[in-house]
Order: sequence, then structure tokens, then C-alpha cells
Amino acid sequence: MKIAELIDEYLNHIYIVQQKTTATRNSYSQELKKYATYLEDNNIALEKVDNELISDFLVFLSNNNYQSINHTLTAIRGFHDYLNRYHSEDLNFAVQLKGKKVAKSLPTFLTQSEVDTLINNCESLLDQTIIVILYASGMRVSELVNLKLNNLHLESGFIRCLGKRDKERIIPLFPLAVAQLQLYLQNRQNYSQSASHPFVFINPKGQQISRQYVFTMIKENCKKNGLSASISPHSLRHTFASLLLDNGADLRVIQELLGHADIATTQIYTHLQTTKLRSTYDQFHPGKYFDTEN
Repeated sequence: MKIAELIDEYLNHIYIVQQKTTATRNSYSQELKKYATYLEDNNIALEKVDNELISDFLVFLSNNNYQSINHTLTAIRGFHDYLNRYHSEDLNFAVQLKGKKVAKSLPTFLTQSEVDTLINNCESLLDQTIIVILYASGMRVSELVNLKLNNLHLESGFIRCLGKRDKERIIPLFPLAVAQLQLYLQNRQNYSQSASHPFVFINPKGQQISRQYVFTMIKENCKKNGLSASISPHSLRHTFASLLLDNGADLRVIQELLGHADIATTQIYTHLQTTKLRSTYDQFHPGKYFDTEN
């Protein structure tokens, strides 16, 4: 079978058997198409793939300023695991992709000053509204780009968000975020074909924005304003959760707002808060001035 046919077979498997979301299926499709193109451009048969070649491919992506390397590796690893399980006899495919165990790093979050800088220095109302809503709601970028007009309940001050595995959750918005959305929607009416477009976030050409658009926009905004290159749309999600925890929100409430299936995923923010407390303690506790030798 050709690699394109195997990829299609794998994508159908994760969608039907593993019950991955449509968004996951589509994102894996994009990553694996890049991978297949790389193999074809370099005349490499699928049976000849090994860890070194995949490392070369990831370096190739990195050298071309591609940002989602970890996501690419996840898609490739899943694809090869599938081949090993269902096509090992046909392909004699023996490569085993095992990622290195890496200590989990604490999430990147923004200060209020950095959030203000991102919001106040956008080149368009669309970009400004995207950042405000990510910051105000804690939504994943995939949830934001797929947000539909019928998910908005601005008079009541909340939105209905469709998360992983199509699980719905209710997210309240503070008044300034509601006002920002209303201003954007008024401007959106001037876009071509906007009236019949079901998605909230569309560009002036009347097209639904993509995840990559949001990633690129935030990266360019950070670069322009001298902010960290590590800031991403997910950083705004982390900031949302961190602010709630800092201000006394219950961890279960944060779990519900973020759409985490497991409370253990949400608990990373308690580690973040502990780290911040330790940093403040070390910086300001008068004990640092004691002379330990006397």
C-alpha cells in the first residue's frame, strides 16, 4: 500500500476505533502529510524509516521555523505504532519510536502587564478579540477557532464551548470580554459572506481562521513587543487557570472551566502556585539577611 493510503487508514482508525475528535483527526492529517511529502521528496521507502531519519525530519521542520514539533512527533509515533500492530507482516516494519522521558515542566503563564501588551498592541480587532477571549475563557485554541455563533449567549454573559470528545461546558465571561466580543461581531458584519458563516472568528475574506493563524499571530505579536518567544495560545489558557487559583478558586471549578477529564491534569497549577510562593519567600523573607556564620 502507498503511504497516503496507510495514512488514511490510520486516520479512520483513530476516528472510528479510538474515537478521537474531528479536530485531532484533521491535525494529525496535516502533520502526516508533511511527513509523507518529506519521505517522498527524499526517495525514502516507509520500510527504511528509523529513529535517525525521523530526527532528521524534525530538525528539518525546526529549521523551517515550524512550531508544533511535539505534536508532529505524537502523530508520527501513533502512525508507526499502528503500522507495527496491523501491517508488520506486509511491511516488515520494525522501527519503534520511543520518546525520551522528560521531566514535566511547569506551564508558561503571562503577567498582567504582558497580557495588556498583547491586547493593546494588536493590528486588528480580530486579533485583539482572539487574545481577549483566550485570556478570559481559558479555551483551547482548537475550541476557539471552532466556536460558533450559536454558542454565544452574550446577554447572559457566557459561552457554550465544545471540547474534547465533543464534551460541552459552560464558560462565563467578564463584562469587558463580552463587550469586546460584541464590538468584534458588529465589525464582523462588514465581512463578505459573514451573515451565513456559522463560525465566530472569520477573517475579512469571510474564511474561518485556523489554529496556525492564532499561533502565528501571537508569536509575531510577542516578537514585535519584545515578549518571550515561548508564549503561545496555550500560555493564555495557563494564565487563566493560574489567576483563578491565585484568587481562591476551587480546583474542581478550574477543572470544569478548563474541560479537564482528570483532576490530576488540573493539579499542575497547584505546583505552579507552590513554585511562585517559594520564589516570593526566597526573595522577601528577612531570613536571607541573617549571617549564618554567627
